[in-house]
Amino acid sequence: MNVQAQKSGRRGRKRAVGDGIVAQMERDQDVRQLVAAEAKDRTADYQAKVALAAYFIAAERGFEPGHELDDWFAAEAELAQAEQRPRVTNPIQIIQAKSVS
Repeated sequence: MNVQAQKSGRRGRKRAVGDGIVAQMERDQDVRQLVAAEAKDRTADYQAKVALAAYFIAAERGFEPGHELDDWFAAEAELAQAEQRPRVTNPIQIIQAKSVS
């Protein structure tokens, strides 16, 4: 990847020049807004998942007050473990074909 100095006004700055995608994204305000909105949505989804898991953890111990933070951390740990496990939704079935003669 080449690095060229481009001058804007009196100050010079270096910008990576290659396929142009990074440079275009830096200039495109709409793209930055979309990326920020996507990050915000993912954060909200994650927090909703943690909150639901924390609710069920609290329900298991009878909603005893004073353990909310512990429930939240346990829920985050549970979700982190779930992300590390391989996901198999439909196991592959092996079928042997027999020739008909």
